[in-house]
Amino acid sequence: MGFPMVQILFAGFFSLLSLPSAAILLWAAFIGFEDRSSEFLIVMAGFVFIISINAIFSLRKLIKFRSKSFAWYKAEHANHVSKNGVSCFSCGSSRIHARALMNHTYHREHFCSQCGKTLYYSPEEA
Repeated sequence: MGFPMVQILFAGFFSLLSLPSAAILLWAAFIGFEDRSSEFLIVMAGFVFIISINAIFSLRKLIKFRSKSFAWYKAEHANHVSKNGVSCFSCGSSRIHARALMNHTYHREHFCSQCGKTLYYSPEEA
């Protein structure tokens, strides 16, 4: 799949931090802290938990975008790919459009304009 090691390490690091930060947040919610000095710990645990969940879901999204490529669609639905173009595997329509996803993944979604089914993803050209 060719993921940069930085992305994998980033998601792995925050995955490891998500459980302790969730435990701190649950502990604070159910048991509470007596002194005001622990409020910083609660706020930081909340930030780490939110960042870690975001990193995990971003990596899952990138895996989906990179695995469901045109090569995957061509291998999976060979009878819907010809030299004239691509057709939808669900309804058979040849009205395929592409739209930018606009979520900083720099990928385009190719979908059927007849039934709305997503066919595959491709990286945006610079």
